[in-house]
Amino acid sequence: CYISLTYDELERHKLICLKTPLECVNKCGATVLRDVMEDHKQQCPKEKVYCMFADSGCSEMIERDCMMDHLNQKLIEHLSFIQQKSITELTNVKKTHQHQIQSL
Repeated sequence: CYISLTYDELERHKLICLKTPLECVNKCGATVLRDVMEDHKQQCPKEKVYCMFADSGCSEMIERDCMMDHLNQKLIEHLSFIQQKSITELTNVKKTHQHQIQSL
């Protein structure tokens, strides 16, 4: 930032200036300008994200760089979630078809 300020003003300005370099809020080791911190978080290896199987039932949030370990460790649970979701969906389809057949 190229604003000319007094020392006291400079200290206050650093708290809001978009060009102030900050350590990543996730402690990944990166130094990022305040105005691009949100962009950095979208790819930061330490950002916590929902498991890829959240839609199937996994409620864990994992640091992005630990996702593969999580997937390997929870493989059986994830397969169980998918199986249960498939059974539920098939049961619903079966009920719908039975109602349609009965109404013929």
